[in-house]
Amino acid sequence: MIQLTIDGRETWVEEGTTILEAARRMSIRIPTLCHVENFPPSASCYLCAVQIEGVSHLSPSCAMPAADGMVVSTDSDEVRASRKTALELLLSDHVGDCIGPCRSGCPARLDIPGFVTGIARGDFRRPAEIAADALTLAGSLGRICPRLCEQRCHRCETGEPLSVGNLHRLAADRDMASGARFIPRKEKSTGKRAAVVGAGPADLAGP
Repeated sequence: MIQLTIDGRETWVEEGTTILEAARRMSIRIPTLCHVENFPPSASCYLCAVQIEGVSHLSPSCAMPAADGMVVSTDSDEVRASRKTALELLLSDHVGDCIGPCRSGCPARLDIPGFVTGIARGDFRRPAEIAADALTLAGSLGRICPRLCEQRCHRCETGEPLSVGNLHRLAADRDMASGARFIPRKEKSTGKRAAVVGAGPADLAGP
């Protein structure tokens, strides 16, 4: 067994145990991003960096084996600053989809993943709410939309894209037939009026 101290608390662990594993057994939280249980550590994100007494640099706790007599700090100013920098670097240049390509391809930026998830669960109320938040007359748009989102669907890589336009129509039709149609929140009146150019007085729109 190996004795080490983490954040002022002494513990004993088996030889080969990493600092991250030892800390978790003590309910000491060390953030991770690239670490996956039961897989060899990659130590690439560096969010799990810790400070070891007598070592001039920070060490990745996911890959650093505990050593007898080791004294570790997981929350010093230097550790927090290092994690912040590591996270900023990861977010500044990455290849992941923060926003799904279908949503970024939609001119209205409709939350298509959330919309589709609701339909898959058989819940047509939530998709109606999501559609109303981004679209006007979602039922009509589901029939005439150019479906730019479908052109960027991930499924295009392996076959046919998801028929998002038809799902718009389905959700809107089900909502209208439910007898309790979702009514979007109405903004307060601004007191302003609008008119169509060339229209007569009778065609003036109200506030």
